[in-house]
Amino acid sequence: MIDNNMKSLQEKSILNLEKMKDGLIEYSTGGEFDETEYVKIRYFILNNDNTKKIAPDFLRTRRTLKEFWQFIKNQYSSYAERREFLTTTFNIMIDTLEQTSEFVESESFDLSNWIGGGGLVRFLRLSTSMWK
Repeated sequence: MIDNNMKSLQEKSILNLEKMKDGLIEYSTGGEFDETEYVKIRYFILNNDNTKKIAPDFLRTRRTLKEFWQFIKNQYSSYAERREFLTTTFNIMIDTLEQTSEFVESESFDLSNWIGGGGLVRFLRLSTSMWK
């Protein structure tokens, strides 16, 4: 059974995967996707124990949209192929999370809680629920 904190983390994880899927489909088919939004969602996915283990390699290795563009345009030449690849990839991840009954609570942070950073370090205000 998932308690409210875990359900909220599960919902947040799925929402971020949906946002990334929609944004990358839009971007790879001639539309727009905000670079800052890409970086924030990518950070969440790759630093959340529940999503980082199922994240695709292209997301791990493509830090910017320009790097992603080089990957997707060379791998899939048509818009239809790109949409199919991204939809399938992210839907598998979302399905996996929807079927997961246990979420790692220690990763219950919110990107809106960024309190600073410098160099290669970013600081987040952690939820107090993880200490209860």
